Amino acid sequence: MRGISGETNELEPIPIAAEAWNQRQLLASIIGRYFTIEQELGGLWPTWVVYPLVEDEEESDVHDSLFALNQHLENNDWMAELGVDDPWVVKIKPRPTRQFTTTTGVWLFFWLGSFISTIIVGIAWLKPRYSAVEWYDIEIMMPVVLFYSLPFICTIALASFLQKKVAAKMGTRIGGIIPIMLPFPYFPWPFGVISIPTTPRMDDITWDDRHRLGLVSLVSPAVLLVCGLIFVLLGLYLTPQNTVLHALPIRLEFSLLPQALGTLLLGGEGYLLASSWSHPLALAGQGLMLMGWISLLPFPGLPGNRILVAELGLKATRSTGTQIALFLATCITGLMFGAFTGHQFWTFLTMLGALSILISGADTSSPRILDDIKPFNSSTLRVSHIIFLSLLLALPAEYPTAEVHDWDAGLDWKVPQFVDIDINSSENISIVVTSTALISRDWSIQGWSGADDWNISWDCGGDILAISEVCSGRVMPLQSSEIILRVDSPKNVLGATGIELHFWLEDEDVGISSIMQIIPELPVVASSQYWDWDGNHLAPRICVDLSVDSKAPIGNVTLTSGDGGDSVLWSLENTSRIAVNPKEVGGMVEICAIGSNGAIHLLNSGEMNSKLLPVIEWIGDDGSTWSAALAIASTSSNLLSNGLAVTVDDSHSLFQSGRHLMLGEEDTLCDLDSSPRLPAGDNTTWAWDLNLRAQGLLPHLEEGQINLTLPESGWLHICEDSIVPTGTWRISPTSNQELALTTWDGRLIDIWVSNSSDPINRTWELPVSDALVRLHGDGIISASIEGATANLSLSVSDSSLRVTVIWLEVEADGKVLFNVASWSLEAVA
Repeated sequence: MRGISGETNELEPIPIAAEAWNQRQLLASIIGRYFTIEQELGGLWPTWVVYPLVEDEEESDVHDSLFALNQHLENNDWMAELGVDDPWVVKIKPRPTRQFTTTTGVWLFFWLGSFISTIIVGIAWLKPRYSAVEWYDIEIMMPVVLFYSLPFICTIALASFLQKKVAAKMGTRIGGIIPIMLPFPYFPWPFGVISIPTTPRMDDITWDDRHRLGLVSLVSPAVLLVCGLIFVLLGLYLTPQNTVLHALPIRLEFSLLPQALGTLLLGGEGYLLASSWSHPLALAGQGLMLMGWISLLPFPGLPGNRILVAELGLKATRSTGTQIALFLATCITGLMFGAFTGHQFWTFLTMLGALSILISGADTSSPRILDDIKPFNSSTLRVSHIIFLSLLLALPAEYPTAEVHDWDAGLDWKVPQFVDIDINSSENISIVVTSTALISRDWSIQGWSGADDWNISWDCGGDILAISEVCSGRVMPLQSSEIILRVDSPKNVLGATGIELHFWLEDEDVGISSIMQIIPELPVVASSQYWDWDGNHLAPRICVDLSVDSKAPIGNVTLTSGDGGDSVLWSLENTSRIAVNPKEVGGMVEICAIGSNGAIHLLNSGEMNSKLLPVIEWIGDDGSTWSAALAIASTSSNLLSNGLAVTVDDSHSLFQSGRHLMLGEEDTLCDLDSSPRLPAGDNTTWAWDLNLRAQGLLPHLEEGQINLTLPESGWLHICEDSIVPTGTWRISPTSNQELALTTWDGRLIDIWVSNSSDPINRTWELPVSDALVRLHGDGIISASIEGATANLSLSVSDSSLRVTVIWLEVEADGKVLFNVASWSLEAVA
């Protein structure tokens, strides 16, 4: 250590002879030139109680005197600290030396390594969007280097340069920033640089006063935040609104201020898209803003803590109360952001801050301030507001980075379930398909109606297509497309009913089914064109729901025949008329009717006579009317099964080669996306148990047979290029192996309408021998079974109109019933 001379006019090293002066006396003489010494205190380091010098009856500024003293002592590697006693105390300590020892090679290693690290993570950031090119291609390397690595590293270099420049102007030498690389594409921190400390540590630098400490500490966070914000906004502006993704993207959740500005600039959906595949410049800005925000946190070792010391003073900042408050604030803030249940960024930050407060929070020797008494020149309140506002506006999101798992999510279809349409009108129904994905998706829609008196078509981008045709298009990311369904309702009130439309909605070759019910806007109308039948042949029960408008008048529902007379074969259940009060039924009322034996076969037969049709009719108190003749949707025959395998060949009328069979419930629809497989077997023999595989394709049976097994209950559907099955059979149990996998149960044998008194004689061949005869009705019927031949003789006493129905039923125990029902229609003749 160099000596101290008695000369006071020059600030140059002064040699000291070993025998010349006592060192404490020499230091006291030097201090005496800037202060009035009252007494010397004991201790490890020379310490004196001092007063300001008085010249011309004015006291000198004690802080200016200390600064001048330290300038005198600096070249001699000594420094003087000012403390409060009575009134002041000055302590002399050796000034730290050899702090700036980092070599040029070390600087090059860290800066060049960080530059390469940012290139690595930048490539990982862009590669999901460039799957067709290699990572080293110019198409990836150019934007990574120009728009990520260079802006990121150059901004840190600018912060280091300005920080050193400001410190030098204030007479303090500090080191530059040395970036610490993280060359891994780690998605919670995908920036390539994990820390930007200075070397030597700024807490180890000797500061003349708090003012210099505070201003220099503000430089680096300010540069990072301002440049980061500019880069984020430019990056969002340069980000395309549509791109091709091939892998799971990482979304940047920007801080509060750039998020608000980005939303104003691009709109809500535009901002969301831009943040999901952000331009590399926005990634650089996000990393810079996060590091700038972290730098402002009041954790020991960070610029934010040095700014806090500059505002409050070292002793106040290191007090127990302040440290407890900082520790609690850190833990509470971390828990609010899900530090231990959410993003790993907050977990790391909370643990780092809490540990640094516990370990170094009470260290009063760092940072080293010679004049801790002199206040921060800038208004403490104003600086506090600036720091708080910066922390708030640059506050990171709960998830600063997030994997977008729904980037290829399916489309969201909004199909109205119930639609009311005026009678004899044309209306457009809107079906909306919305994309929640980050990629464009192709869609298509196809429909089936089954109603002849409704005219329904697609307005598909200006092209008018039949509802059975496919309407297709493409929806952009986070956008919606509207599909128009054009509906022309029936012209007449009488006969009008509601209908069900079945849709197949396809999203990138993945489809789902949907149903829309359209109901004419009438006071009272059937919600469907079909009766709901309970499956009984002897006393069939059919029901339908009537839609009742809340403003409809009170009225009565009756059942009539198709020619306007009374219905003979059908009657309302337990009553002859049903009173309908809109205030009591709640918008919907169920109407049920009971039919005569075998009458169910008349509804869908080709021999329909208007006198046989059950017509449901409503008459309101105001004279308004509505009526309609409904049909049944399902077939009247059932498919028999005993649960065992049955051998089927190409002669079977139902199980034909190549048919797509599906086991399900009554309302099960076909899946157009399914890929039905052939059953197990070779080219001549196959086996298929529908209990194990509910759907599949029948093989070509011209060259062989298949052992087919069905359950004893359920529904079997046949699918052919439509979601609506082309054939549907209820499966009924039977112990008769001979009739298994046939549709003789409930099958209509014959039906006719006559008005002659001549006897009728007919013969039929039955599938089994010795069937049992069951006679129904009011005619004189004589029927006999001889083996598999059924003979019928029918005679009547007059020539009144009469309907005769012949059908078979197979009971669970295997008995076959030959049913004959003959009914006179004289009441409506």
